[in-house]
Amino acid sequence: MPLQLVSTGRRPERRARFVDYHRNGSPDLRERLVKRHLPLARRLAARFARRGVPYEDLYQVASIGLIHAVDRFDPGRGIPFDVYAAPTIVGEIKHHFRDRSWDLRVPRRVQDLHLAVNTAVERLSAQLGRSPTIGELARAVGAADEDVVEAIDAGGAFNTRPILSAVPGNDDDRRPDADVMLAVDDAALDGVEDRLMIARLVEESPPREALILRMYFWDRRSQAVIAERLGISQMHVSRLLRRSIDRMRARLAIDGSTGAAQRPG
Repeated sequence: MPLQLVSTGRRPERRARFVDYHRNGSPDLRERLVKRHLPLARRLAARFARRGVPYEDLYQVASIGLIHAVDRFDPGRGIPFDVYAAPTIVGEIKHHFRDRSWDLRVPRRVQDLHLAVNTAVERLSAQLGRSPTIGELARAVGAADEDVVEAIDAGGAFNTRPILSAVPGNDDDRRPDADVMLAVDDAALDGVEDRLMIARLVEESPPREALILRMYFWDRRSQAVIAERLGISQMHVSRLLRRSIDRMRARLAIDGSTGAAQRPG
């Protein structure tokens, strides 16, 4: 529902105050004019509430827009101050959404369309008694369906969730150790260098020993199965494995690594 503005500029004495300020620029009169019209800033800020930005922040931005409106208002044009100030304040709020409130940088056209789509959603939901379709939103904002979908998806860049996120619950009951990481350490990363080194050492081994190492460590074949496949005794397989492992351990020690060949777990 459009905001109903109550003009304060129609009263002669209030118009006279703007005329006086326009002529002499009195700081005290400026402050009185701003305070007199703060309810307008509150109402306009409330229109943009529940969009991911705290109301108090929106109210501060709206107040800045109000100050600009007071400074730029020309009472000689014969229009009520509220009618002049409302677009200025709303523009300041929209600029705040576009330039300051996005956690991730999104193209300006997408930001503007995202804000227009949100406004259309509220208006059409009230008119239709249900959530509007993509096609209805596209017609309302004068954009293509795919652009509307892109603008809606861009809402995820407005407020991102930190990697360190508090466990939901009563804030009063939170403890410093009650935080959890959305991203966790991958334990397998600790052994990446050792695994790469071992893989290189296996490749450098004699072909038959390299095959035995792969079958035993990677394919999880037993020594008996390896012996049967290669046509040698299980004891011979055991000796070759032990010799290969001892050689790799010695090489790892020379390279400054403390890793040991272990069967992948």
